[in-house]
Amino acid sequence: MITYPGHGAKSRPAHLKTKDKLYAGAVTPFDWSQIKEDSIGPVPNLFGLFDRDQDGSGSCTCQATAYGFCYCTKIEINREDLYSHVHLPGGGAYLNAPLDFLRNTGPILLSKYPDPNPETEQAMTTIIAVQAGDRIRTFKLSYTYYGTDIDSAALAITNHNYIHLGVKGSWIKGWEKSWIDPYFSQEDWDHALFAGKESLVLRNGIPTIKAKSSWCQHFDPEGKQVFCHYLNKSYFDAYGVFEIIGVDIAELELMTADEVTKVYVLAFYRAPTPDELNYWSGKPLLDFLNTAIKDRANFLTAHE
Repeated sequence: MITYPGHGAKSRPAHLKTKDKLYAGAVTPFDWSQIKEDSIGPVPNLFGLFDRDQDGSGSCTCQATAYGFCYCTKIEINREDLYSHVHLPGGGAYLNAPLDFLRNTGPILLSKYPDPNPETEQAMTTIIAVQAGDRIRTFKLSYTYYGTDIDSAALAITNHNYIHLGVKGSWIKGWEKSWIDPYFSQEDWDHALFAGKESLVLRNGIPTIKAKSSWCQHFDPEGKQVFCHYLNKSYFDAYGVFEIIGVDIAELELMTADEVTKVYVLAFYRAPTPDELNYWSGKPLLDFLNTAIKDRANFLTAHE
């Protein structure tokens, strides 16, 4: 008997898309001639990422976000925290919502705050009481929207650390046999997937995006464990993808005590006090610069 997993990516209303940061370059056909046939296949811990399963929850957008954060930083973060803050009534979330939460609030470590098991909708929407200082704030995140054809997906993967894919599907037409090699024919649900640099492959000679699954404990109707999904050119051409986001995540530069002293002299023409030195040591340079711009303006005004 087949157990169907949860899904829950949502396409945003048109009025929310008017301010999207869109890729401005001309979209030319991607050169697939240098892309090789996939030789690895559907294997556990694809792309060096531990397998996860969202169970019956609609947390796929947050699964993709957590995969992406670990892919870039090698840090495993909690999914429940993301989903509990961004889920929509009835379940699921917009593809960009956990990215915005991550950028504005910061994630928490999976090692200190384990995700529930199983990841039911009720469990995943329970807000966690996070202790002060436990959120990770030593990174920066940005993202850009792309077109929904396979060449745009390939371009986004090339230009960014990784991508989020919003895909359409149906258990009746398209995913009724293989969840690993599906085709698109009908939209009954939407789902979010992660794809990284290794996702550009040929599958039986056809340009394909090999996306990491968040249904890794499930088996499809053909009896195969679902570690990945091969979305080939035909899937894209049939309008089976509704959104693509290119994402970049990078760690911020943290200042040493000597660096704090240097930037204080440059910004304020004096050395930091012991309290200032203690506060800024080990903090991101970007945070200091954002604060110093305001403080320096006040300083100059007071000494005119």
